[in-house]
Amino acid sequence: MSNYMRRIASVFPIRLRAQLRGSARGYSLIELLVATAIVMILARLAVPVWTLIRQRGFDRAALSDVVNAGKALEAVDGTLTFSRTVVGPAAIPNLPGPRVSKGATLLVQRTKVGAKYNWYVRGKHGKGTITYYFQNGALTASKGKL
Repeated sequence: MSNYMRRIASVFPIRLRAQLRGSARGYSLIELLVATAIVMILARLAVPVWTLIRQRGFDRAALSDVVNAGKALEAVDGTLTFSRTVVGPAAIPNLPGPRVSKGATLLVQRTKVGAKYNWYVRGKHGKGTITYYFQNGALTASKGKL
């Protein structure tokens, strides 16, 4: 072994030293293909689950926005009546506090029928699948469970 190889061998780890000498083997093509196939199978299983989790998150953001706007409408006193469509991210005009999440759209209404005031909130996230309704204290959804 030359002086150059001795100096390299003293610095590098054992496996690398063995590779420099030419006596150690690397991974075969078959081993690399099997490992790649396993990773691809796991990724194929994980992507639909990840998509479903994201969709549920968008639906829950819309649900939260609808509930917050509905509770804020409950707290409004006075003779104020209005109907607004709000696309997030934004504050809801005429309501103190709640904001609409990014990507969500809410229809917020407060109307007077006779001597009584009715309020209604409808909301959906652009990437979600469920539309939520909050009317006079009752929360419902277009499909699925709340």
